Amino acid sequence: MKTAVPIIREFLAVQGAISVRSRWFRGRLNKPLPLAYHDGLECHFIKQGRGSYLISGKIYPFQDNSLILIFSREAHALIPRTPEILEKGTIIFPESLAGRDFAEIKKQFRRLHIRHLAVPDGETARFEAIFRNISDEMNRKDRDWIRVVRFKITEFIILIRRLLAHPPPDTRQNPLVTRLIAYLEEHYTQPLKVDDMARHFGYSYSYLSRIFTRHIGCGIKHFIIQRRIIEARRLLEEEPALKIAAIAQKSGFNDFASFYDYFKSILKMTPGAYRKKAYHEGRKAYIQRTCNNQ
Repeated sequence: MKTAVPIIREFLAVQGAISVRSRWFRGRLNKPLPLAYHDGLECHFIKQGRGSYLISGKIYPFQDNSLILIFSREAHALIPRTPEILEKGTIIFPESLAGRDFAEIKKQFRRLHIRHLAVPDGETARFEAIFRNISDEMNRKDRDWIRVVRFKITEFIILIRRLLAHPPPDTRQNPLVTRLIAYLEEHYTQPLKVDDMARHFGYSYSYLSRIFTRHIGCGIKHFIIQRRIIEARRLLEEEPALKIAAIAQKSGFNDFASFYDYFKSILKMTPGAYRKKAYHEGRKAYIQRTCNNQ
């Protein structure tokens, strides 16, 4: 069997009062993607493929013609079903671009405890066209392209409101994995001992690790490290007066050297460099919001 070569087209626009990221992917993913964390609404249209998204400690399975919404600053990871082909579009944009109706949409998603919607056959072409049109406009940058992108985002939000009239039923999940994730989300900043976890769940740690890896795609220890790094990122962004050593400890790292090495390995920059980058991006976002309000 020939191995599919991933096709990735990604565009980033930061101009005037618009900040949008657009991406189209087709190929095979051999392992889950690391935990991620973004400012802005992240939307995925799954044209083809099966798998799950882990979002804020909960698993949301998807299949062909699915829509996944991830709200700003939610820790998440894609868990593909290997070795299947995955084809999907992604757009990330500030929630402010979604318009006034989005606040109610967000409440409805949270009230229903969902992040996944099934797209009916009659609507799949429209959703795919929106994702591809946004990428095309950002690539070509013809006259009034920013207005077109804004219009497409507005259309996208309206179509989501339609889908919410028929939300998907709850999908059964492995109850032990669900409990494990909830436990890790509650305790990841604390010292987690193998023996304590085994006693808490009534299984050997090796069994817990095997079932966790089977469903999530990474080991428990690796998940904890990624989750602690995301917490460190949040603190670096939101607590500018807090020393980096204190951030390491509050994130669950007792050893500063380990924190520094893991952070640099995962994000390809030091904690100090990340803090400076977050500061400059925050100022840029503030200026954009100010321009919008004038």
